[in-house]
Amino acid sequence: TWAPPNRGLNAWRQRRALRALNLLWPFASTLEIAARAAAGRALSAMGWIVVYDRSAFDLLLKLEGARFGAWFPRWVGRRLTRRPEADLCFLLHAAPAVAVARKGAHTEAEIAAVWAQLRALAGPHFVPLDTSEVSPEALAGRIGERVFELAAQRQGAAR
Repeated sequence: TWAPPNRGLNAWRQRRALRALNLLWPFASTLEIAARAAAGRALSAMGWIVVYDRSAFDLLLKLEGARFGAWFPRWVGRRLTRRPEADLCFLLHAAPAVAVARKGAHTEAEIAAVWAQLRALAGPHFVPLDTSEVSPEALAGRIGERVFELAAQRQGAAR
């Protein structure tokens, strides 16, 4: 979830009388993502295993088609994604029909277009994982296995 200041801003901007707060959202949410990325990189440099639930690559897609403020997330995203943000990155996706059934907010064509764009941006560093037929528990198990494999590799290298 968003940190408390952004959680409040997100709730307030939903109200009709406070819609002007939408102008702040691209900046506030992007700064929070950048701060979390910086904290994650610092912890990773100290040997911790850091798990992000969203990639900095999301910033490059953020507010696609928006007018005001969309430049800022993309500008920050380009700087954050110059080097891989983690040692182990997964790009979770589902078949467009499955994604529409789960969320119902977009069309299959929109989801397919965003997936193609994100896959092109992420490049080979991200391991794609199809979540179409996988339960959340099984998906967490797969990711957990890979994280522990990475930890064991690091431990072996440190000896």
